[in-house]
Amino acid sequence: MGDLELPGLARIWSRPGIFDRLSSNRYNCPATNVAHELQPMTTHARRRTGAAISLAAFLAAAAPAGAQNWTVSGQTAGLTVGGAFTGLSLTCATGGQAELTFSGFPAHLPAGDTYTVPVSVDGTAFLFAAQARGGGDREFSRLVHRAPIEELAGLLDALAAGRSAEVSSPAGRYVVPLAGSGRAVETFRQLCG
Repeated sequence: MGDLELPGLARIWSRPGIFDRLSSNRYNCPATNVAHELQPMTTHARRRTGAAISLAAFLAAAAPAGAQNWTVSGQTAGLTVGGAFTGLSLTCATGGQAELTFSGFPAHLPAGDTYTVPVSVDGTAFLFAAQARGGGDREFSRLVHRAPIEELAGLLDALAAGRSAEVSSPAGRYVVPLAGSGRAVETFRQLCG
């Protein structure tokens, strides 16, 4: 099989550790001032280089094992990381109610205490009174706001169209990416009617 020639591109030459586009086959090493004969890249070297570039592009595009995305599972929609809901999630409750849950922050809060949780979606702020739940000795607390689904309409619109949400919890602020949230929020609305 012969060399691959691409019209309009300079011929690529190689020497171990040195790659350069040249119009001649001589190269003077700046460190030693010794002239070297350069050899054109072989077809095998081009294939190896192409394979390495293809592999790097594939790995860069592949989703990491703990990928995060917006998902609907059962009656809950929200951000999942490694298959578990975290950050911000919405759950259908009885009587036309919904629960907005904030989780994933490193704090053990007294169960039953109420906290104000600001959520900013692309610069628009929403305030929620949320009650601390769970925690125990091993798990961190969750903050839950329960309200009629209609009360959450503004937040749902913002989450569906936004790029990121910033949640301020008693343990600090964190950002929730909203890529893919539009479809999850619409499915949640259909589930909760």
